[in-house]
Amino acid sequence: MKKIFFIFFIIFIALNVNLNAFGLTEVYSNKNKFGLKKDGIEITPAIYSKLIRLADTSYIFLKKGKYGIISSDGEILVDAKYTQAQRFISKYARLGLNGKYALYDNYGDLIIDREYNSIDILFGRMFLVSKNYKYGLISFDGDIILAPIADDIYMPERHILKILYDGTWYAIEQKDGLTLELPDDILAIEKDKFNLMQFVE
Repeated sequence: MKKIFFIFFIIFIALNVNLNAFGLTEVYSNKNKFGLKKDGIEITPAIYSKLIRLADTSYIFLKKGKYGIISSDGEILVDAKYTQAQRFISKYARLGLNGKYALYDNYGDLIIDREYNSIDILFGRMFLVSKNYKYGLISFDGDIILAPIADDIYMPERHILKILYDGTWYAIEQKDGLTLELPDDILAIEKDKFNLMQFVE
């Protein structure tokens, strides 16, 4: 028992000690505001109301009621112009303004343009997007898997999508059990890779 405790203690110390040994940026606070510093040296003054880490490269920041993205070195990657922000799987930032959302990665690169009413994450390295009351799918790399043409999309199980398209429900199941990658036209799905079944809810 002592040996196990000792091993956990060593791991705990190693993890805590050497976040700074690798020169990672850390957040500090002053008068209820936050800033960034590295190796004890201030990178930014404490002027942000929030700082939310994106991977090890950047942060979502909130300043004067607006959200943007700043690098760990203090460079503004995305200007503070959004009124809503949410982090997805530690490396993506969904930023919204006036009911439309964009998606950025942890380097500040735009993955999905600000033209969608919602962006949500799905299994299979996909985002579910909606536009003008229609639904579509976009990959983690920003490629359109399915344009927003469906009346509804949901995923009841891993590797299975249910899509309402032109008044008909389709169940799409990937045969190899990896990621789902669909063509732009639901009816053009390759039968050797997917099971495609019409069904009624």
